[in-house]
Order: sequence, then structure tokens, then C-alpha cells
Amino acid sequence: MLRPITLAILLFLAAVAVAGSASPAPVDVVERTFTVSWNNTLLRVDVEYPAKVPANSSQEIRVRIEAVDMGGNWKVRIEVVTLEVVGTVISETVFPMKSLYYKGDAYSRVFILNFSDPGFRSIELGGQKSYTLRLSLQGTLWYSRDDKDRYSFQGETPIYVESPDIDLYVDVDVEGDLIEGEVVN
Repeated sequence: MLRPITLAILLFLAAVAVAGSASPAPVDVVERTFTVSWNNTLLRVDVEYPAKVPANSSQEIRVRIEAVDMGGNWKVRIEVVTLEVVGTVISETVFPMKSLYYKGDAYSRVFILNFSDPGFRSIELGGQKSYTLRLSLQGTLWYSRDDKDRYSFQGETPIYVESPDIDLYVDVDVEGDLIEGEVVN
């Protein structure tokens, strides 16, 4: 005999499915917005990144550049986008060559940065240290089909790096036999 599925059964099944999934704990995300004005063309630049980054991990950082107002200009081309952690070896540069013609046109990219740097060894165990995440843009703005100029922008925001994990290996020399559960002095 088939029993009808009630709302209570559905909620129970959903709770079991969620509890059984091996998803990581939620991460606090920072969303930072910059406004860029290149000769009356307004660009909105959104950067989304984890609030705290464990050292020696790879992390996604999302960048979105959207034309908010073309200001009477013909087009803007996003040519170089660099994301870096100042004072470290961590950086990535891309060359999108993406042209934005109209309000709402956008360029998006997910950067995957490897947060490994020798300087992170100086972070106290269990602590964190503030670094500067820098976004640099370079592009060309066309006033008309034949008239153009190059522009650039840099925006900075803090990012916190947590101390790296420490692997601890211990060799113990013991005379005699060891028995599980027995206390050794």
C-alpha cells in the first residue's frame, strides 16, 4: 500500500539530504564595489572574495566590470586586468580585450589565486594578518571610431590571511611494550 507524502516527510527527507551532503562550511564573503570614470564613461567594478583566506589554499575571487553610463562615448575596451596581493608573490593577469558598447554590457572573470607565500610563515599560529588586494585595469576608450585614449584604474581593499597549518611529527622512544589504553609515565 502506498502512503501519501506529507509536508513533514518532505521536510525530513530534505533535512537528511542536507545533513548527508559533504559541503564545506559557509564562507563569509566580502563584496567591494568601485566606481571608475573614464572621460564620462562610468564603469562599476565589483570584486567578491572570502573575508578570511587560509594560507596555502586556492581561493576564488570574482571580478565583474559593467558599463553603467557610456557618457556619449562610442565604446570602452577592457584590455588588461590584474589581481594581486601587495607585498607577496600572489598575482594573476589576464588580457580579455572585451569591448563594452552599451549600458549593461559587462566582463566577468573568476580568478583562482593560490595563497602561498613565504611571508605567511610569519603569521602567528591561529592568527591572521591583513594584506592589500589590488585590482588594476587598463583599457582604451573610443570617443568616436577614430578618436581614442588609454586609461587605467587601481582599486585596493583589505584581505585577511590566516596562519598556515603546521604539520607536527613526533618520534617517541619507549622501552618495553605499549598496551592500548594503558598510561605511560
